[in-house]
Amino acid sequence: PPGYMKRIRDICDEYDSLMISDEVVTGFGRTGYWFESEKHEVVPDMIAMAKGITGGHSPLAGTHVRAEVAQAFFGDWDNFLQHGYTYGGMAVSCAAGVAAMEFVEETGLMAEVPRRGAILEEGLRRIQEGSSIVGDVRGHGMLYGVELVKDLDTKEVWDDHKREEVARTLVATGKQHGVMFMPMTWLGTLVLMITPPLNIGESETGSILDALEASIKEVERVHM
Repeated sequence: PPGYMKRIRDICDEYDSLMISDEVVTGFGRTGYWFESEKHEVVPDMIAMAKGITGGHSPLAGTHVRAEVAQAFFGDWDNFLQHGYTYGGMAVSCAAGVAAMEFVEETGLMAEVPRRGAILEEGLRRIQEGSSIVGDVRGHGMLYGVELVKDLDTKEVWDDHKREEVARTLVATGKQHGVMFMPMTWLGTLVLMITPPLNIGESETGSILDALEASIKEVERVHM
């Protein structure tokens, strides 16, 4: 929600606590900025990053920290945090990360994210308006969540067993239309994550929306 991250930053400052931002999903252009915290004009003390660094071409992750936090990793032999990495120094993955970031910068890909995200959102809102089970559509850029509910008025969800059945129907129908959906079913909710690549075209966006609409209609037919 607007103002949420700034409020967290203020609370951390007030109590002298570290603010750690998990940008594994939201980082590297996913929402139109290198990091979601940047969009909210917030500087965390630590940032967890992965996945989008290489554009998904090679496994790579990292942790970005403020200088004062980094000091804990340096110093005399008996006075520093000795922390090893099993796959540290993977040159191929690091090269893939550099190449992916250079590509994003050189092509101006991130500047296109708001426009492409608006096309995606418009389609998702249209599906929501015509559905009896889409309780919420939220997100921005190339990151959206479509929450499915049993009752639109109360936002009641299915019980655990039924929710899993609905999720399986969504995935199976999506596959039939050439799209792999990823339903999140924990914490008593059912949310489909829509996270297409940053360079997706309008025709591909249309394919995702068509598959989603068909999957939702199949759930309504079978489970409602």
